[in-house]
Amino acid sequence: MRSVSDTNLLGQYEKAISISDMIEIVFLMYEV
Repeated sequence: MRSVSDTNLLGQYEKAISISDMIEIVFLMYEV
């Protein structure tokens, strides 16, 4: 069942990346 936990962690990591990207885009929009 290790593969299940690995994929779950990977999914959470991808979510964190997408959220950070959205925040960066918002900051860039406010900077302009």
